[in-house]
Amino acid sequence: MADKKTGNSLMNAIAVAMLVVILVVVAGLVVSSITSNSIFTDITAGGTVTNETGAYLNSSGYTLDSASESGFTSPAITALFNATDDSVVELANVTVSGAGVITNASAVAYNDILVSYTYTYSTDRNLAGVNVTAIGNSFGEFVTNLVAFLAIIGTILGVVWLVFYVKELFNKKTGIQAMTA
Repeated sequence: MADKKTGNSLMNAIAVAMLVVILVVVAGLVVSSITSNSIFTDITAGGTVTNETGAYLNSSGYTLDSASESGFTSPAITALFNATDDSVVELANVTVSGAGVITNASAVAYNDILVSYTYTYSTDRNLAGVNVTAIGNSFGEFVTNLVAFLAIIGTILGVVWLVFYVKELFNKKTGIQAMTA
């Protein structure tokens, strides 16, 4: 009788584990569909920097300070001044990459310039006021950890079930020995 109770308890535990997996999958689908809604799209904003100091201009390139902002894109140089003599540096010889690196196409190098530019960036916010990227990442980490936990629990339950199954095989009254006797 006790063995039957243990078998029922084990089956109930397996059913609960499967139910948890199903609920997590459903929750994942719900979170995925909600966060892909257009109201949760990150809002972009524009930035303007006037006379950024400490910059230089040569063929190797200088990275704009604002390039480290989240979602930094579309930089456009609006003015360059040589900080040593306040002369204007021609924009025709200057290139700027999407990553915010400015380089000089001419042979002249400037060791100290003032850079003015505009750019756009992601605010990591949206109309709902929620950082959806962080929510999605956190939920992804939760699901990964839960699956790892359930794999360990499933392995333990499988070993326990196997022990009870093998134990019944060697039972003198109902196991293999009873069949051959």
